[in-house]
Amino acid sequence: MLRKIIVALSSLAILAATLAAPEVKQAQAQTDSGLRLVNEFQVSGSNDVKYPDVVAANRQVHMSGNANRSSAYLWSKAITATSFDSQVELGPASGQPDFSSTGNARGPDGSIYVTWVNQGSRTVYMRQRNTAGVWGPTRTVNRSSIFPVTPEISVSTRGTIFVAWRDPGRPIHFSTSTDGGANWAGARDVSDSIAFASLISLASGPDDAMGITFTASEGDSLHIFAGLWNVSSFNVQRVTSLGSDYADSSISIGPDGKVYVAWRGVADSGGNSGVFYSERAANGSWPRSRLAGGKVLGEVTVSADESGSLHFTWIAQPSGSNQINYAFKPFNGLPLGPVASGSTGALFNARGFGNVSDGSYNHVVTEEFTGSRVHTRYSLFQSSVVVFGGDPVVENGASRARTSAGNTVQVTFPNVVGSPNQIRYAWNRVPTNSDAWLPFTSPMLLEVPEDIINSSTCGISTLYTQLRNTTTNQVEAQPRSDTVQIDSRVAASVQIDNALNHVASGVAELSNIQGAPGGDPSYTRVPLVYLSVTPQGDCSGLASLGVGSTPTTAENTYTLSSSGFQGVVPLPNLANLAPGKTTFYVQITDGTGNVRVYPFDVIIDEDAPVLNTSSPGTVTPVADAAGDVLQDLTFTNINVRDNTYDPEDPDPNRHIWGVWIANSTDRVADPLAAGLKWVVVKAPASVAVPNAASGGTDYQFTIQNWSLATGLSTAQLTAGDYFIYIRFLDAAGNPTDVMPPVVIPASQMNRVESQLPALSR
Repeated sequence: MLRKIIVALSSLAILAATLAAPEVKQAQAQTDSGLRLVNEFQVSGSNDVKYPDVVAANRQVHMSGNANRSSAYLWSKAITATSFDSQVELGPASGQPDFSSTGNARGPDGSIYVTWVNQGSRTVYMRQRNTAGVWGPTRTVNRSSIFPVTPEISVSTRGTIFVAWRDPGRPIHFSTSTDGGANWAGARDVSDSIAFASLISLASGPDDAMGITFTASEGDSLHIFAGLWNVSSFNVQRVTSLGSDYADSSISIGPDGKVYVAWRGVADSGGNSGVFYSERAANGSWPRSRLAGGKVLGEVTVSADESGSLHFTWIAQPSGSNQINYAFKPFNGLPLGPVASGSTGALFNARGFGNVSDGSYNHVVTEEFTGSRVHTRYSLFQSSVVVFGGDPVVENGASRARTSAGNTVQVTFPNVVGSPNQIRYAWNRVPTNSDAWLPFTSPMLLEVPEDIINSSTCGISTLYTQLRNTTTNQVEAQPRSDTVQIDSRVAASVQIDNALNHVASGVAELSNIQGAPGGDPSYTRVPLVYLSVTPQGDCSGLASLGVGSTPTTAENTYTLSSSGFQGVVPLPNLANLAPGKTTFYVQITDGTGNVRVYPFDVIIDEDAPVLNTSSPGTVTPVADAAGDVLQDLTFTNINVRDNTYDPEDPDPNRHIWGVWIANSTDRVADPLAAGLKWVVVKAPASVAVPNAASGGTDYQFTIQNWSLATGLSTAQLTAGDYFIYIRFLDAAGNPTDVMPPVVIPASQMNRVESQLPALSR
């Protein structure tokens, strides 16, 4: 349909061509170019693919398309390979191929993103393939458009995904996602202009830049429009001058942030025919340059590679037959070419993508009609222009990496061109004169700043490098970069507790242990400890847990779940454990391989504290004024000796951690054999109280709101005498003998009541 409409406009274009053409900056490509076609072939399995798209990342080329009128696919191969060795089905893309096309893009970390339309359900989808080659789930971008076609996708440096598409007769729509595609903002219009029936183009650049271009009418002619993202919307401008028709544009943003748009003249001849491009000026204008004249079919693609050089792709008819053309503009140099591919004939809708690996390449995919079907032809072009420099690769291209000694990461340069002997670098910004030049080697260790290492945001960081040769005075024209998530620390909270505090949780190892079910977290009377590991947003997730007697050994390992680990574990070095302080180490490893060691001291105390039965101290109960079922128990001058536990407390002679209390409605001869329900209560700090009678000081602590109902059945809760039996505990939960009972005579078991306001409705 696009070709029919453009043919219908040809008469307008021819008429316009007879008029004076607007002033054009002459950038006619040189024919002695040093450009060559490396190879080309038909892509296997590409039946009925319309508007194929291509991208390169991490030394691989990826082509997307809707094959067999049924599904969206991604084909992948090595940069110079002569066939695609992988074809992955992404999801349904049924319907007429023209209306169920795909788009693809490279993310800031080298991930591959693909969007496509399933015309049968009027739905726009997206999927991501990470740098390890693993595909994420299918995400639904939009299902509310009337007739979505020709989707395009791009990803900003901060990870925001943009997907744009066209509804015939309407402005370009777009939607964004900031969480990897799980959720999408509502569809919005790029501008008020009704988009012409041609492809649209999206491109990302440094500093979160995003650009879009499309064809729309203004006045009586077709024009090229470009929009740059301004945080909340696209600021759209007309790129072309009035007076002629232009169509089928593309956009690219170089590593230095320069914005380029390329397009074709609708005219078949004359000054307004051919291939044009513009580099946006600092004042926001779009000065026009012309690469070639004559008849051009379909989209003209411009692609800025890692060096800032530009690759141009289009289909022309230099000898009456359609032929793929390629031109190259070195960074800060004049355009070279064009050169044509070896194939001619029914070729349409070419798209190109330029990249630098072991050379400067342009990857082109084109529709080719053979007989009654359309297939995809892949063409690889190369420029012989020496582009001095090389791409940095952090930790062998890993999407996530940890630092080594000295907070460094290993960086290699697998595709160096020339012989650099110095390097300067910076993280999350391009290097400047304030950054020192260092001796260059490959591989080499480069330091990561503390703010990146200590960041808890799990963000993507970008390493920018620039190479030079001080002998030949060659300097890399533009810094090149690699992205990686730096994960250099284990983010976890690790705590220990007295294992006996968890008897009630049903831990089998504790079921037959005698003594109080509780104690200080750093003490134990058994060779066990309760261990709790809680994730704290570790970027790669917690992977393994070990417990050992040294920082580097793990005698026992345990499985970590997504919520961490909670459970009773034996102390290491069991055969050599002895009473007193012992040190053990908890080792946590995360998914990146970071190891963090948490040292803990625990005191093993098997000796029971001793209560001075002849002078044990006193316990004074005071009933709550609101109901005597609650009693405040004040302990004065408790006389307990313990050789291990010596807490920080105002009472210099205090050696107890807590009390073990039981209620009874009868005085019992042997509280330990009477089946009483004993409850552990941690004792609060002591308070010094002057004793007027003795002239000395008493030390007291009070357990407030002790309930006489604790441990008793409902049938036992009757008025009468109550007896409170008490034992004192050291930090390990070892108990003293039982103190004489505290008697609550003639309790009425008055309940505490709360008065609530009366409510009516």
